[in-house]
Amino acid sequence: MKILFIVLIAAFFLFKSATLPAVQEYSECQASTFECPTVDIVLSIEYLYWKIQEDQLYPAILTSQSVVNGLNNTELTLKNQKFEYTSGFRAAIGCAFPNVSYDVRCAWTRIHPRTTLDISTSDPKGFIAIPFFDQTNSDVPHAESAVSRWNLDYDMIDLEFGSKYLIGSYFNFRPKIGLKGGCINQTQKLTINNISLGQPATESVEGTVTRRNNFSGIGPSVGVDLHFALGSQFGIFSSISGALLYGKFHLKTETFLADTVDGDGVSSGPQDTVLNNSKCFLSPTVQCLLGGEWNKCFCQKYWIRLGIAYEAQFWWNQMRSNNSIPQVLFVNSPSGGDLIMHGLTLQASFEF
Repeated sequence: MKILFIVLIAAFFLFKSATLPAVQEYSECQASTFECPTVDIVLSIEYLYWKIQEDQLYPAILTSQSVVNGLNNTELTLKNQKFEYTSGFRAAIGCAFPNVSYDVRCAWTRIHPRTTLDISTSDPKGFIAIPFFDQTNSDVPHAESAVSRWNLDYDMIDLEFGSKYLIGSYFNFRPKIGLKGGCINQTQKLTINNISLGQPATESVEGTVTRRNNFSGIGPSVGVDLHFALGSQFGIFSSISGALLYGKFHLKTETFLADTVDGDGVSSGPQDTVLNNSKCFLSPTVQCLLGGEWNKCFCQKYWIRLGIAYEAQFWWNQMRSNNSIPQVLFVNSPSGGDLIMHGLTLQASFEF
C-alpha cells in the first residue's frame, strides 16, 4: 500500500512537470496584452464616422424688422453652413523591430464631407443679406433665397517612429515622433436667387459666389500612445499628438451676376470677377482619442485586435479668405475659421 501511494505521488509530479511548458506557453500567449514576441508587421483599417464643422462659413444673414414703442428694430441672424456626420477611413501599415524596441507606422486618413444648406426667410418684412456684399453701402443688396454647398476633401499621411515602454504588468506607453503631410481642399458655392439691387430695388438678378480654400503642407509631429490592460484580452487606450505643418494656402474667390437690366431697360451684361491669391503659413493641429479594445493572440504568432474610440482633431485658422477686396460683391467675406473634426472611430488590425 505504501509502495502504491509513493508511485501515485511520483506519477503526479512527473505528469505536472511534463505538462508545465505547455501551460506556460498558453498563459504567456493569452495573458500578455502588450505584444506577441514574433510580431513584425501590423495591418490596420479604421472606419471613421465624424462630424466635420468649421467657423466662419456664413453664407447669409437673415434680417427681421419690427416696430417696438415707435422704434424700428432690425435683428440680424448669422446663418452658418450645415454640418453633418460623414464616413471616412484610415488605412495603416506598421513594422516592429523587436531587437531594438522601435517601430514605424504609416497611415493614410481620408474623409470627404458634402453638405447643402437652403436659406430662406418667412418674415414678410425680412430679407436675406449676403455677407459677401459691401455692408457699408447704404444700398445693401438682398435676396429672396440662397443655396450654399460646401465640400471638403481631407487627405493626410502620418509617418510615425515610436518605442514602447512597459510599466508593471498592465500599463505601457509609446512616445512617438514623425512627419505629417497632405491636403485639405475646400469649396463653398453660394447660389443666390432674386438679388435686389438699389434702393428702391430697380432690378432683380441671379448670382453665385464660389470660394476655394486649398491647403497643402508638411511638418513635424510628436505625441504619445497610452495603454492599460484589463485582464488578458481587454484594454483601454488613448493617444494625444500635435503637429505643425508649413504649407501654402491657394485662395480663389469668384463672383458672377447674370445679365442685369436697370429701370430704363438698359442691359449692362453679366459680371464675372475672379481673384486668386496664394499665401504660405504655419498650420498647427492637435489630435486626441480615447477608447477600449479587445485583442487575442494565437499561437505566439498572430494578433487580432478590435477597438472603438472617440476621436477629435482641431486645426487652427484653416479656412482663410481674401480680405479687403475692392469688388462690391465680397469685400466683407469672413477672414478665417477653425476646422473641427470629431466622432466615432472603429479599428481592426491584424499583426503577424
